[in-house]
Amino acid sequence: MKRIVFGLLGSRLDWPSENDRWQRWRPSVAICQHEDFLVDRFELLYEPKLHRIATITAQDIATVSPETIIRLHELEFCDAWDFEEV
Repeated sequence: MKRIVFGLLGSRLDWPSENDRWQRWRPSVAICQHEDFLVDRFELLYEPKLHRIATITAQDIATVSPETIIRLHELEFCDAWDFEEV
């Protein structure tokens, strides 16, 4: 069975800081770092204003988990916390 993760890029926790990018916990990257939970495919949803961060996050996921297929999906929504809208 394939493991597919759907994730919503966070504008705070997933933000890659220049100084501590690899020392900080970033949930979208961290889920792909577990040796006992290999992710086959990651569907990463993000807002247009976070395109650069989504690209960096995808690159970082590919670094820590080269076997994971990453698909970026740009979505526009008013409120990311309105799960019915997302």
